[in-house]
Amino acid sequence: SIQTIGASGPIIEKPLHRYSTWEECKAGLETAVIRRLMSDVEVGLFLSGGVDSSIIGAIMAKHLDKLKSQTKIKSFAVGQEGSPDIVAARAVAEFLGTEHIEAIFTPEMAFEVLEKVVYHMETYEPELIRSSIP
Repeated sequence: SIQTIGASGPIIEKPLHRYSTWEECKAGLETAVIRRLMSDVEVGLFLSGGVDSSIIGAIMAKHLDKLKSQTKIKSFAVGQEGSPDIVAARAVAEFLGTEHIEAIFTPEMAFEVLEKVVYHMETYEPELIRSSIP
């Protein structure tokens, strides 16, 4: 189990694993995604091209019939032209048949906002900064 200290000070124990099998984990994830599809407004998917967003997108596509206000999933990606993330996100979007929208930025655009991003994120940690631009 994991032990964390709550705001009031006592130690709270939380189970490390909620699911016993991969089947239970898959069912839990699918249920969570389906619940988020139950909406009166359009839903979208941020695609990084990684495994996690690709799995969520695949589950969304499988349950497209549950989307009341749209007939196609809208997917989004942000990055530099030709970057591995953008290339992978395009491939996933094409495979899933989403309406894909990209925000492409240049290195110059990233440098323009870098100081503001560091200020607002209150950190110089490279991975956090990278994920916050633009």
